[in-house]
Amino acid sequence: MIFSFPVAILIAIFFSEIKNKKIQRMIQTISTFPHFLSWVLVASLFFNIFGNYGILNNIINSFFDSKISFFSSPSLFRWILILSYIWKESGWNSIIYFAAICGIDKSLYEAAKLDGANSIKCIKHVTLPGLKKIIIAMFLIQIGNIFTAGFGQIYNLYNSTVYSSADVLETYIYRIMLLS
Repeated sequence: MIFSFPVAILIAIFFSEIKNKKIQRMIQTISTFPHFLSWVLVASLFFNIFGNYGILNNIINSFFDSKISFFSSPSLFRWILILSYIWKESGWNSIIYFAAICGIDKSLYEAAKLDGANSIKCIKHVTLPGLKKIIIAMFLIQIGNIFTAGFGQIYNLYNSTVYSSADVLETYIYRIMLLS
């Protein structure tokens, strides 16, 4: 939650800064598309990128003649979980923030620009205060989602070497039931 929550806000702000509407819609579509993919497909994509014979390890091996075992290292595996969640869900979550940004009165931006504010200052003094209520509401919803640990994501990405750091209650019960 610490990592994925601000990413959705940043993506929404990025969308709002794109002036060409066709390009804006195209990038929004591309960024929200991963939300509709199953965790099985996302896991296979991440295995093809971060796996022992994946693209990233092939690049590392060509330069350093070694490989990094992302899916066997408990500390690195947590980052794989975070990265896969951010990639899959941040574009979708940004839709709500983008809608809120579209609802901010345009005259506030015009007034800020007349006062000499650049884009960064407009974001800091107009956009973020305009998103304050939505950010609080979404934060409370995300806190409620902590209890849904993401069985599909973890089950499709983990293996026996990372059980100690990756198991959540749902995956632990599932494994115990299968082994019994």
